Amino acid sequence: TPAASDGDGNGIHNKLMLALPANESAILFPKLEFLRLGVHHVLHESGDTIKCAYFPNSGLVSILSVFPNGKVVEVGLVAREGLIGMPLTVGFRTSNTRAIIQIAGVAGASVCAQRDGRSRSPPLRAVDVFVRRLRQKVGRPASKHTFVRTASALAASSSPSE
Repeated sequence: TPAASDGDGNGIHNKLMLALPANESAILFPKLEFLRLGVHHVLHESGDTIKCAYFPNSGLVSILSVFPNGKVVEVGLVAREGLIGMPLTVGFRTSNTRAIIQIAGVAGASVCAQRDGRSRSPPLRAVDVFVRRLRQKVGRPASKHTFVRTASALAASSSPSE
């Protein structure tokens, strides 16, 4: 049984949403609409307006980079740990990637972007604040670790061999 649900009692399994602080989830959860999304359903196309932010509860979404010659490269995967439509959280309306459902029967929770043309919606601002905090927590140790490993490797390669 999920620890949280939307206003209609639908269970929330998305790890990003479940990790939101109570004051931010109180803004977001009542605005959720659960959708059943089938295989190959395109959530947003590269360059098109992103209409909603999707928080997958199950299934798998591919993030694809589409080149001018029509070739496509998968650049990411998102499941119930993430969010589709991240550009909306920082005020952008388009993305340079395509998001497409890869696993049939994906139940997604979405927050549709309701805009006055100038500001982000309160639910997406709440997610943006949370994601920024998360990046700060994750980014510092990762960059420190990378620096230490790189510095150690450089020191080892510059020491005279025996």
